[in-house]
Amino acid sequence: MFTQRCEKGRCGSRQSGDDEKPAKSPVSRKTVSQSQSQKDKDSGGSDGKKPSDSDDTSSGWRKKPKPSGAEIIQPQPPSSASGGGGKPSLTVETLSGYGKARDWALDLKADLADYNAGTLNWSDMSTKLLLFGRPGTGKTTFARALCNNLQIPLVVTSVSTWLQGGHLNDVVDKMVKTFAEARAIAPCILFIDEIDGIGKRQPAEREYADYWNTIVNKCLELLDGAVKSEGVIVIGATNRPDDIDKAIKRSGRLETHIEIPKPDVPTLAEILAHHLGSDLATLVADTRRNGTGVAEQTDDDAPTAAADGERQDEWSPNLPAERDGEQTERKGGRS
Repeated sequence: MFTQRCEKGRCGSRQSGDDEKPAKSPVSRKTVSQSQSQKDKDSGGSDGKKPSDSDDTSSGWRKKPKPSGAEIIQPQPPSSASGGGGKPSLTVETLSGYGKARDWALDLKADLADYNAGTLNWSDMSTKLLLFGRPGTGKTTFARALCNNLQIPLVVTSVSTWLQGGHLNDVVDKMVKTFAEARAIAPCILFIDEIDGIGKRQPAEREYADYWNTIVNKCLELLDGAVKSEGVIVIGATNRPDDIDKAIKRSGRLETHIEIPKPDVPTLAEILAHHLGSDLATLVADTRRNGTGVAEQTDDDAPTAAADGERQDEWSPNLPAERDGEQTERKGGRS
């Protein structure tokens, strides 16, 4: 009897022990899938491949960078002595009417050679130029010729390209990216057209003063210092130099100011000869040949013209008398 009760007590304790065991909490399939997807992201995907840039952009991980809008032009090889149609290659030496700008470019070429040889520091070179003149005087042409002379890339942009962003952050971002692209391919030339579009800093009470003051200050920051812009030759072109903030034209920024004058008659003749190239001799020969033919034709027609003139002189005195007679007859008939 006692043994039976002990056995019943043991069975009861076992059952109560089993009942007291904590039940396992159910794990939702959603939680498992989220954990698995997180592991896939960390490991680069379930197939072991890393997500591409397009996947990152579509999922919102990384915003696709916007281009700065600058154009990169490579120099013409020096082996090509002449361009198409017998034209000489576009270099500073072949330009006419550039005066001080031509001298500055040739000095820069010599300094760049010393810099590449390690005998001259970049800070000791004149590498920042404000080029101004009337529209059509050839500021962009000068930049292209300098590119061929120095045999380094030319990065072409303009303030209007920067301002296409509209919002202040977009404009500043384009400015920063332009200088970064130039530094990435240094040594190079950075040509900024219409730099007067930067304007001047405005008083705080003026409307949109924060917008324009920020742009001017950012331009000053990018132009300032020889270390930041080492290897980058900066040329700013404008038709209105007086509309640019004075701080941009000070030492350390666009400190060298050169005006391209309006070409005179001899300069225009040299420019025409450059663009015509080998066709100039043909044009001169044709002009002389046509001029000789016209002269001969004029000499042949001279007697005929003289005879016509004599006949006109003989006939002219009688015309008034005949007309008076006709008028008298008409009046008599009417009466």
